[in-house]
Amino acid sequence: MRTGTGISEVVQRIREYNSFFLVSHVDPDGDAMGSLLGLSLGLLSLGKEVWSYCHRPPRPPLSRLLGVELLKTQLPEDLRRYACVVLDCASKERLGLVRNRMGEFLFLINIDHHITNQGFGDLNWIEPTASSVGEMLVGLLRELGVEFHEGISENLYYAIQTDTGGFRFDNTTPKAMAEAFYLMEKGMRPWNLYRRTSKALRLGKLRLLCHGLDTLQYLDGGDVLFVALTKEIFQRIGVDPEEAEDLSDIYRSLEGVEVVVVAREVESGHFKFSMRSNGGVDLSKVAVAFGGGGHRSAAGFEYLGGYQDVLHRLSSLIREAKISFG
Repeated sequence: MRTGTGISEVVQRIREYNSFFLVSHVDPDGDAMGSLLGLSLGLLSLGKEVWSYCHRPPRPPLSRLLGVELLKTQLPEDLRRYACVVLDCASKERLGLVRNRMGEFLFLINIDHHITNQGFGDLNWIEPTASSVGEMLVGLLRELGVEFHEGISENLYYAIQTDTGGFRFDNTTPKAMAEAFYLMEKGMRPWNLYRRTSKALRLGKLRLLCHGLDTLQYLDGGDVLFVALTKEIFQRIGVDPEEAEDLSDIYRSLEGVEVVVVAREVESGHFKFSMRSNGGVDLSKVAVAFGGGGHRSAAGFEYLGGYQDVLHRLSSLIREAKISFG
């Protein structure tokens, strides 16, 4: 493992190899998928061979991004032919089937912006101050001499846009805005992207949102909102737990709420906790205490057991994170 890698070393390695296996974390978000597709299209434009791996077929709105047909849900027969690039994944535990086969690749490049990244690559390019991996890839592809066509530009813009909450979150830096502007100069049209990806709110998600209100409780004086979605709820309304992936972003728009925690039961007694803040709490510290990770304003962890078992400790850690942040 090497740490402290800069963009120049990544450029050197990409020029060195011809065949690439690209992957991000399970249950990809907009940054993960936009980065995966944007880099795939960029490397293809350089004449590289690319195997773009996704753990399962993406759902809307991710399935409406340009280049989504490149995604494969099976692994190649011989991983030893490929240099691997892992995108937007702080922990190798979130790489699904790839996790146990990482040693088979020719070389492994880890590109991420999570401050909690484990540095599991042969090269680790980690930029915690970047708004998104999409932002990092704009600079990388520029250094590689890639011509930014619509597919590349749209996917990297989508990566930046989603991880900054539509340029509303506190990671919306001048650099993030500058790279988004650069992509628009290259022909990316935000309104076209919006038309294809904005009408993806499924009925199942609305049902979950309503059921979440039944379990809603306020912690730590009222500005921490907690929602639990159990396996029984998912089965009763007939939706997959994946539908709850971004509900925390919706709940945190409630007046007076500073932190939202959504616990979803993905298997019996196995909960995934998604935490979001409006900027006043360093949630990455909270997540690390439970073996997870993430960013200051967006983090998560997994827990085996009843969600009630962690509420007291979770509330205490969030309170401490408020104090230390302040």
